[in-house]
Amino acid sequence: MFNKGKFNEALVAFRELIDANSNYADAYYGGGLVFIQLKEYTEVVKVIKYARDVYKKQVTLSGQSTPKNC
Repeated sequence: MFNKGKFNEALVAFRELIDANSNYADAYYGGGLVFIQLKEYTEVVKVIKYARDVYKKQVTLSGQSTPKNC
């Protein structure tokens, strides 16, 4: 949907993924990409930061170290 320019439908799909698994960092990231296309930049910042935080938590729980630039 995202690649076909159906951004509102893509956003619904990413939200469904997040509802199913709130620790799915890629779903937050994908939602952020949709918000960029929709020019909703305040939402972009919130969602991408949350994706980063979820990713960091996943990496920490797995025992890996996070890259310094995250």
